[in-house]
Amino acid sequence: MKAYQLAVFVDSAGDGGDWLTVVDDRENDINETARMELATSYGHAETSFVESFDPARVTFYNPVTGEVPFAGQPMVGTAWLLGKLLGYVPNNITCGAGHVETWQEGDITWLRKILPDFPSGKSSNSPL
Repeated sequence: MKAYQLAVFVDSAGDGGDWLTVVDDRENDINETARMELATSYGHAETSFVESFDPARVTFYNPVTGEVPFAGQPMVGTAWLLGKLLGYVPNNITCGAGHVETWQEGDITWLRKILPDFPSGKSSNSPL
């Protein structure tokens, strides 16, 4: 098992950011219990597990709730890392929420995902 530690959303000097661990699980030999243990040991809000490079597939684990279908910051970091490992950022990465469009512009990695509608929580008196 190979794990990569990286910071996502750093400033132009490479400072700050949110830490992320991306685990290479292309052998698919890390079961759900072990994923939870690893996510807990890394201590981040989510940990990425890359299941395939081509086509790109990733799952995200929260150390408390388990697998989550989508996590923005880990998806950006995982796309960036895949770009470094493969020499290109995949056009799409599949996760529990479906396909996520990804691309690179200069040093910046982007993603686009239309998520399902969720209740807004606004009252019926809301002007919007």
